[in-house]
Amino acid sequence: MFTNIGKKIKVLAVVIFCIMAGLSAIGGLIMIVEGLDYGYEDFVIGGIIIAGLGFLFSWISSFVLYAYGEIADKVSAIEYNTRGLNGAQPTFHQPPVQPQYGQAPFGQPQYGQAPFGQPQYGQPSFAQTPAQPEPSQVAPDVRAQRIASIENLKAQGVISEEEYRNLLAQEQ
Repeated sequence: MFTNIGKKIKVLAVVIFCIMAGLSAIGGLIMIVEGLDYGYEDFVIGGIIIAGLGFLFSWISSFVLYAYGEIADKVSAIEYNTRGLNGAQPTFHQPPVQPQYGQAPFGQPQYGQAPFGQPQYGQPSFAQTPAQPEPSQVAPDVRAQRIASIENLKAQGVISEEEYRNLLAQEQ
């Protein structure tokens, strides 16, 4: 019932638009026919205005509801991409993805470790670092991303010149 709610909101926006546009067209048509039958020119003009403005109002008012559904879709996609569930269908009661004990996603320090597996001062290193592939086995785009992140850390002053050189040597 609550799965894929963004799509359901967007469908509801389209249905409400169709109902409102249809009702305004029917109301305008009734006024035009009655004006022609009884000779009231004001009814004919009013019917045209009601049909035109009713359609325009229903179209504009559906924007807000459709946009809300679009936001719900995008937030759900962001959540699942952030959790690493690319391509998985979201469900309402899906538990969060937790990394295995002793593993962390690339670029995120584990408990008791600084970036790139260097122990923090005064903190014992309880987590085991996952096995890293040899640099020759890593795809060129991944290697370029790692080198860029190392250069970014140096530019921010997080690592020293010596650490920078050592990390670059490991990547070559």
